[in-house]
Amino acid sequence: MVVYVTYRVPVEVELEIETGEIINVHIMDEKLEGPIGVFNYELLPIGGRLKEEVLKLVEVAEWPGWTFGY
Repeated sequence: MVVYVTYRVPVEVELEIETGEIINVHIMDEKLEGPIGVFNYELLPIGGRLKEEVLKLVEVAEWPGWTFGY
């Protein structure tokens, strides 16, 4: 079973105004908020024991590289 755990993470974008070029994007993971929700494959909220189990697992699991966008 696959579930989704959502977090809120501030992003800082460095923009060169004259050219409109984005120079750098910094994810400020030290200000991470969450987890703010656990959802199933249909993006419906999960609660109870399954949510508790998921939140424990996500804290100890090794995280892969991050993907940006969909």
